[in-house]
Amino acid sequence: KWIYSGSWTLYETTGPHGGNLHYTTTANTTASLTFQSPATFTFFYARNTNRGTFEIWVDGNMLTSINAYDTTRTWQNIYTSPVFTDGLPHTIVVKNVSAAGLEVDIDAVQISP
Repeated sequence: KWIYSGSWTLYETTGPHGGNLHYTTTANTTASLTFQSPATFTFFYARNTNRGTFEIWVDGNMLTSINAYDTTRTWQNIYTSPVFTDGLPHTIVVKNVSAAGLEVDIDAVQISP
């Protein structure tokens, strides 16, 4: 279950995985989720003209920075993490590093053993 810090809004529509996503336009807002390894995760997000940049962190280490701006809206874009094999719990943090007003969203995350 995602834990949202700051201002996030639920948006329901066709296109996202499961028919909804959470988004924020507030800079430095975060959301976190803990998973158990061994596992990998696939993070789903949308791209569009109003999207900004977000970072994906695990246990305090940045895995990637993604600029979700695109001239065309596309749903269910993915980032797949490396494999975590140590058998421990890990915490994913998604952080909006965009200027205020640009949207960052969390569509879904899929944890795979």
